[in-house]
Amino acid sequence: MENTPQTQTPQEAGVKLEELKKKLEEYVEDLEDLVHEYDYGDFEDNLPAGLESISKDAYNADLAKSEEEVVTSAADALDEQVEKALEQGKALREAYDKGDVVNMLSKAIEQYANLIAINALLKYIKKYISVWSVIEGDLETFTKKASDTIAILANYIAQQKLELEAEDAEDIHNDTLYYHDLAENWPDLEEGLDDVESEIENDPELKRGTYWALKNALKLMWEYYDTGLSYGVGGEEIAHATYDDEEDTYKPENLDVETLLLNMTETYAYFTALKVLYDSIVSDYATNEKFEDALNRAINRAKDVIDIILESYNN
Repeated sequence: MENTPQTQTPQEAGVKLEELKKKLEEYVEDLEDLVHEYDYGDFEDNLPAGLESISKDAYNADLAKSEEEVVTSAADALDEQVEKALEQGKALREAYDKGDVVNMLSKAIEQYANLIAINALLKYIKKYISVWSVIEGDLETFTKKASDTIAILANYIAQQKLELEAEDAEDIHNDTLYYHDLAENWPDLEEGLDDVESEIENDPELKRGTYWALKNALKLMWEYYDTGLSYGVGGEEIAHATYDDEEDTYKPENLDVETLLLNMTETYAYFTALKVLYDSIVSDYATNEKFEDALNRAINRAKDVIDIILESYNN
């Protein structure tokens, strides 16, 4: 899919921006505070309140001492991610009010990553306490609202005139090649995670409850590793389409900007969630420099690709 620039007058651009804001109005209103107020009665979907109750329940749960210290760490991380998601929601509203498309997308992506991390932490905590299905439903709803917001903005940006040069296309391809290398050539992330798991499995000082609490976290970490890497490899396939091997040059007009933005968003979000699981639950018991370095690169490469595209947007 080629990126075909559209030339438009300032008046046309203004109209398009207002149309975009109208599409996003309800999404931004809900994502600002992660609360949806219904037009009838006093009923509302209040995600922060629901997640706060889960965090408190985790602290009050009847758990073995060896489990408690791990599970409460996850509860603390849940509180932190909710706070970050709310900060990004406020920043999204500010960008929306200013008509700042680039910052709207940047803040929506950050908030989406926070929500994916919240999903991961909730999956973990659910292994130890009961969670109301309505809270899970609210989380699913707001996560989808963030995803839909990103999709609308990615579609809008892809239709605009982007100042992408051959050098930009090459940089994008080089960044995404990292995921291909992780999957095929230099599996530092996989090997690092294997080493973390091995360290936990061979630690004679871990109590039984702590051991299984960490193993549950590692199982989730493998899940988020697989998903993040899958999206990253898909991003490399999209970026590779810009390379013309006959002419040995890059053609940015062949870049599917919209799909690449969505792929890199998912890559960034799932690897961010993986980092949250590692930092908040596992790293107090086992660490691995190879894993940490590879994970930071995986997160940063996705962000670099997104930033290159956003910098090319003729705002």
